[in-house]
Amino acid sequence: MKKLFKIAGIVLAVFVALLLLLPYAIQGKLKDVAISEANKMLDAEIYMGDLSLSFFRDFPHASVGIENFGVAGVDTFANDTLLDVKRMYVVLNIASLFSDSYEINKVELIDATAKAKVLENGKANWDILGSLSDTTETVEEDTSAASPFGLSLESVKVENLNVKFIDKQSKMFAAVSDFDLYLEGDMAQGGTVDMNSLANVDVLNLAIGKVAFADKASALATSVDNVKLDFSGSVSDAAAKLKTALDIDALSLYMDKIPYLSKAKIDADVDIDADLSNNKFVFSQNSVALNEIKAQFDGFVHLVDSATIDMDLALKTPDIDFKQILSLIPAVYAKDFASLKTAGDVKLSAVAKGRMQGENLPAFDVNLEIIDAMLKYPDLPSDIKGVDIKARATNPGGVADLTVIDVPSLKFNMAGNPFEARVGLKTPVSDPDFDFGAKGKIDLGKLKDVVPLDSMSMNGVLVADLDAKGKLSYVENEQFDKFAVAGNLNLADMLLEMQGMPYDVKVAKANLDFATAFVNLTDLDVKLGKNDIQANGKLENFIPYLFKDETIKGKLAVSSNYFNLNDFITEDTSASEVIVEDEDTTSMTVIEIPANIDFEMDVKFNELVYDKIVMNNASGELEVKDQVVNIKNLSTDAFGGKLALSGAYSTKNVNSPKVDLKFNMKNMSISKVFSGIETLKAFVPALSDADGDFSMGLDFSSLLGSDMMPDLASVSGLGDFESNEVKLKGVKALDNLADKLNIKELKNPAIKDLIVGFKIKDGRMETEPFDAKVGSSKLVVSGSSGLDQTLDYVTTVEMPNETAPKLPLKFDVKIGGTFTDPKISVSAKSTTDAVKDVVKDKVNEVVYKVALKNLENAKATQKKMMAEAEANAEKMRKAAAESGQKLVDEAQKQSDKMVAGAKNKLDKIAKQKAGDALVKEAKKKADKLNKDAEANANKLISSTKEKTDKMVKEAESKVK
Repeated sequence: MKKLFKIAGIVLAVFVALLLLLPYAIQGKLKDVAISEANKMLDAEIYMGDLSLSFFRDFPHASVGIENFGVAGVDTFANDTLLDVKRMYVVLNIASLFSDSYEINKVELIDATAKAKVLENGKANWDILGSLSDTTETVEEDTSAASPFGLSLESVKVENLNVKFIDKQSKMFAAVSDFDLYLEGDMAQGGTVDMNSLANVDVLNLAIGKVAFADKASALATSVDNVKLDFSGSVSDAAAKLKTALDIDALSLYMDKIPYLSKAKIDADVDIDADLSNNKFVFSQNSVALNEIKAQFDGFVHLVDSATIDMDLALKTPDIDFKQILSLIPAVYAKDFASLKTAGDVKLSAVAKGRMQGENLPAFDVNLEIIDAMLKYPDLPSDIKGVDIKARATNPGGVADLTVIDVPSLKFNMAGNPFEARVGLKTPVSDPDFDFGAKGKIDLGKLKDVVPLDSMSMNGVLVADLDAKGKLSYVENEQFDKFAVAGNLNLADMLLEMQGMPYDVKVAKANLDFATAFVNLTDLDVKLGKNDIQANGKLENFIPYLFKDETIKGKLAVSSNYFNLNDFITEDTSASEVIVEDEDTTSMTVIEIPANIDFEMDVKFNELVYDKIVMNNASGELEVKDQVVNIKNLSTDAFGGKLALSGAYSTKNVNSPKVDLKFNMKNMSISKVFSGIETLKAFVPALSDADGDFSMGLDFSSLLGSDMMPDLASVSGLGDFESNEVKLKGVKALDNLADKLNIKELKNPAIKDLIVGFKIKDGRMETEPFDAKVGSSKLVVSGSSGLDQTLDYVTTVEMPNETAPKLPLKFDVKIGGTFTDPKISVSAKSTTDAVKDVVKDKVNEVVYKVALKNLENAKATQKKMMAEAEANAEKMRKAAAESGQKLVDEAQKQSDKMVAGAKNKLDKIAKQKAGDALVKEAKKKADKLNKDAEANANKLISSTKEKTDKMVKEAESKVK
């Protein structure tokens, strides 16, 4: 017997020794297999720390532990880590270790981080399947080449997983932090894990620290904090009885920067009887709490097919009160909510029954009734009382157009100021038929006496007296006798100060007078921080704009003393409260022009700032239509001179806004313009420190980046630069040329009467040949410079010849390299023969002097004739402008007279419309007069220039 125990002990000792020693023999093989398999499948860098194998941790199975495992990107994503796992445990069938296929039973991930990214071009950092994706067909045909890893999962455990998703193409962001998950059950389904196998999970515990999502395209942002989900029950192939408990500490929902839910708390206990064979789910004895609102619901949902859902659901709130309703209002459900005192009766119920399929909705009926309610904070002096609300939304089942919304009564009295409203809406899709009214006064300054406003301060008085009733089609068909809109909205002395808002909002006055066909905006006076704006005008088609998103039309006069556009081109942080902080979640925003506005605006700004450009006395016309701002006849003082501007700014492609502009600059400071406008500085840095004034005409087009600045690579332009004198400083190319030729006057030269024609294309500025006289030398320059700072110029230098004064020396200079490191090479032309043939007699000398004098006279005559042509052209423009304005003034006078003679309201509307048409026609005629005058003026200048150029050219040919 002792011998038997001894043998057994030896066998056991050997077995234990094998269990201890085998891991060291096998773990190298496992690591090699894992890395080999990963390298076969992935175009990525795989890294892995220590790999350990144990037969004791999950006996009788083997467990593999991997420390510091990760997948890093390559090429474009070289600096991004797709996955990093501090610790990973995989439990294997011990017998499979000795075969060619490893069977995985359990997986644990601890402290893992994943970052998924999509670039603007659509390339994703998880597209790393490499050659595997190119050989799919081969793999399908050769099933013998299967992976040595198989799945027979019994449990999955994840601790502290953090995930970020950044899609720069669709401007979408999502993040999950502190994610914990535990799954237990029989999830083996033929070696794969799919939805069928997950149905066999017996226990599911899920905890998430934070989930954030933002979609800039739809202006939607949401976040969820501290999510806990517990799932238990019994599941078979055909049926399941499930108990689900959901707890969310804070749910926030923003749309267009408006908080519909702010840190709302959700608790839900849901029992589900599931008929898995027929996809029918029955809910009973369920409770859901949203903040303080506690509701019960029961019924069923039947997923008939992928496009059809049958349902019969009912929501009840047997214990609801007014305080629970108020908990949904973010401004109220905040500090001191527990101390809030309320009274009043509340009824809330909802049912949905029927089929949802395509555009068809189930029948539904939602009712809310609040009767004689009040609210008051004990520490605040005033209250809101007399709250009476009746609201109902119904649909008998069918299309959405059958929906009826009826709010016949909405009343309250805030701090002694009564307010009441009503809302009714039928046939909301086909032809909205509405009944709306609002009347009362709201003293915004007393809001702080009713509700705690820790992060916000308000003042001002809103007075409303407005009624609207009828169908949208009445307005569209101009059946104004069947549609009634009348009333007024007035806001005065409003001040809004809010924490986190970059500037205060002040509305000294704003008044809207409503009529059926239009809205009159009068006396608008708004200040946004230091920026002020005043406006008045008329808006038309506003009802179709509100209800069918049709185009609103308007004529406005806008003025301002100071307006800085840089204050409104800022980083987009609209979802900052609900998004996990990340360097990729903020970006500069483009000023997007809506597609459904059609405004004509006369604008006048005493001071207008954009980027580093300060414009004074800016005035002109703007047409805002079809996502484009058309700029007409804008004139302003800038950079010490005058600027005339016309053109367009388009956001038809909001991801690539575009500008097409025509500049006419007069007598501007060279250094201020070429150092202050980054686009010009990028192409011509040599002028950033130059002294002098210049004039320039420029046709300019470019795409804009998200910072509203030109995308330099897309810039194209055509222009002429003129200056009486340019004093250059520190231009290295000229300094090097001066040293090379020993001509000191080329250093920091003063160049007179400079005229340069140029064009910008494909990242380079090309100049036509131009003359530059520097001291006793004459240069003819042509070539190009690039955004990459490279130079490619050829300069013909003509300088005095001491041997033969009548025959100056000429040679070419090539200038290459860059602005900061120019390369100079000189290629002399042969002048030896010319020197030998020095003037042979006095006759040639006399001829030369006469020709030179004739050339001087020709240039003087040209200058005089061009000045006269410019003056006559300006007279033509002025005369046309005066005649045009006279036409418009006379038409406006006739229009005013017609309106004044109206017999009634409808007659007034008709005559107003006729008068507007009269003025519009006069403006068209005035515009034509101006255009014709401009064309004739330009023709006069052009023909004069052509004539005098020919004269000067002939004189020059005789001098040569």
